[in-house]
Amino acid sequence: MSNALPWPLRPPAICPAGAEPVAHTAGATGLLVLHGFTGSPWEVRPLCDAAMARGWSVACPVLPGHATTVQALDAVGWRDWLHAADLAHQWLADRCRVVHLVGFSMGGLIATLLAERDSDQTARRLVLLAPAFALGAPQTLALRILATTGLVRRIGKSDPRLPDGQRPPCYHAVPVAGAGQLLALIAAVRERPRQVPGAILHLHGARDRTIAARLAARAVDQSVLGRVRRHTVDGGHLLLRDGCATEVVATILAFLEGRD
Repeated sequence: MSNALPWPLRPPAICPAGAEPVAHTAGATGLLVLHGFTGSPWEVRPLCDAAMARGWSVACPVLPGHATTVQALDAVGWRDWLHAADLAHQWLADRCRVVHLVGFSMGGLIATLLAERDSDQTARRLVLLAPAFALGAPQTLALRILATTGLVRRIGKSDPRLPDGQRPPCYHAVPVAGAGQLLALIAAVRERPRQVPGAILHLHGARDRTIAARLAARAVDQSVLGRVRRHTVDGGHLLLRDGCATEVVATILAFLEGRD
């Protein structure tokens, strides 16, 4: 077992304050947490902190093309994101008896692929946090056309301000090529039902305007074969930074600890 950190768990050369990866070794229970598209570990850090306070080992990688510059996201593909998550997962697995998985938004797709691969890990639990299993039809069509034609390289997006004036250290534009890779990842995950062992929690915000709760629920039901339970909170998309963050963290930890 090497003590060296894999590269996804080391900060990129250019990394905004608060967006750094998390790599913490402690107890025999491990937690891999994966952030979303154009985001960073900042958006899931409250859960990481709560797990570390419980004495868990935690890994939250910076997925390729993130927490650097928006141009960097154009230069990678979804298999690069999967590979980085796999390296972080292996780092935890080398140190822990069990590794639970939490995937936020795009991270939920990657976490599902990792969970399906480890078919013998029935004690492991999977949390899909506002998972990006499906985008709205108009949004999907527009992104697919733009990604195919290459006429537009960037799409601006609004400043996602949160309670208390929080401003996430994420990209304020969507790179079209990168969005094309997100669509490819969604298609790859949903090309067939995924057999996922162990208990699964799908947690979503009722006011999510990025990934609609009903759309995600239908897509998860179609795509994941396993013991999926659903929990809805009164929040938006960035659930771990929204006003419902305390409830979300408590719900996730209770589920992972089998107290649900």
